Amino acid sequence: MNGARRHALAPILQTYTPLPSGRAHKALQTPVRKTRYQPEHIAEFLQDDWYQRHFAHMDGIPPRNLRRVAAIHLCQIAVGGPITNAARLVGMPATHARQSTHAVHSWTRSRPDPGEFETALHQLADELDSAPHLIDYQRRRDALNHWCIDPATWQQLVNRLGHSHKGQMALGDHKRQAASIFVWTRVTQSEHLLAPRPILDQQSPEVRKA
Repeated sequence: MNGARRHALAPILQTYTPLPSGRAHKALQTPVRKTRYQPEHIAEFLQDDWYQRHFAHMDGIPPRNLRRVAAIHLCQIAVGGPITNAARLVGMPATHARQSTHAVHSWTRSRPDPGEFETALHQLADELDSAPHLIDYQRRRDALNHWCIDPATWQQLVNRLGHSHKGQMALGDHKRQAASIFVWTRVTQSEHLLAPRPILDQQSPEVRKA
């Protein structure tokens, strides 16, 4: 990465740089650079192919942290603002964002090449800026916020399994919810832990524990 780009990204990486006691961290206030993509085009957990091309080779840290923080910083590159705001824009809980960002920034300082993550981040930003089509992940998240596979559709899917498979497993609402989470995760490219659970939420605590 050239000096100009490293300098441009520095305000993001300094968000969790240790400071003397009593000194507050200064949040990034302005976009790092002009981008074609916007926060709505960023998948909360990154598209699988984005991760595989740019970050999968990096070891020594859980992939979930890399994926979360890459999404957060892609957002900050485009629009600026603090980590918590970037997390909100990509549909991520603030606690997840703070914990993962702290972990990744500590990890980068211990790497043989501390700029490795920065380089990959800007390469992905370049890729998004040159992409002929950008997916609106915010629209997908909004559209599926309370979605689940409806009972009639689920029954049709179950019927296709045949009697031998149906007899080997319980295929009630818990499985319908699990299948709905899988679809939501694939469509929104988000973490399964963040998926809506409208089927289970409507059940009593006793039924949910069963």
